[in-house]
Amino acid sequence: REEKSIRLQSVVRGWLARCFFNSTMASVLKIQSIVRCFITRSKFLAFSSKVLRLQSNLRQYKQRKIYTRILKSIISVQSIVRLKIVSRTLGHMNKSSTRIQQVFRKYKVREEKSIRLQSVVRGWLARCFFNSTMASVLKIQSIVRCFITRSKFLAFSSKVLRLQSNLRQYKQRKIYTRILKSIISVQSIVRLKIVSRTLGHMNKSSTRIQQVFRKYKVREEKSIR
Repeated sequence: REEKSIRLQSVVRGWLARCFFNSTMASVLKIQSIVRCFITRSKFLAFSSKVLRLQSNLRQYKQRKIYTRILKSIISVQSIVRLKIVSRTLGHMNKSSTRIQQVFRKYKVREEKSIRLQSVVRGWLARCFFNSTMASVLKIQSIVRCFITRSKFLAFSSKVLRLQSNLRQYKQRKIYTRILKSIISVQSIVRLKIVSRTLGHMNKSSTRIQQVFRKYKVREEKSIR
């Protein structure tokens, strides 16, 4: 009977050890799954930030290309328009000068009046040409300023997005540390309860076995006497 009681105790202890091992392995697997989820999330966030940076660079490159094409087309159109304006103005100037000279020669007007009239006409034409050139220059300046402000806004928005991603990563790390601490505290409490219960059951079973064995010894002694 002593051997049977020892064998029963060993079986009970083995069963309790297996239960404790299975519970610890389940908690370890759960912690590993949480850590792997956090690592994959951090890798995904880093990859998404790189993709956003690449998209911003590509958009900047496309906008620069479009701006250079628009600028080249504007410059070519301005050159063509200026050539036409200059040719027209020269044609009008030649026609007007020839007509004025013919009229003043017909009426035998002095050369001073014709020269003064020509200077007035040339001044008016120069003022018209200067006003047209200033209008085109102001339009080009406005386009360039719009492009510069757009590029600055895009750079600022990329910095803001990077700052937002860093803040989200910091918040996720805080939440993960809090969850991990709470899980560890809960696991420690559960393990203490399990160990206390197992020890109580073991003590109860050992005391019962000892009582039975003592009763058996007492009966044997009585039967021998």
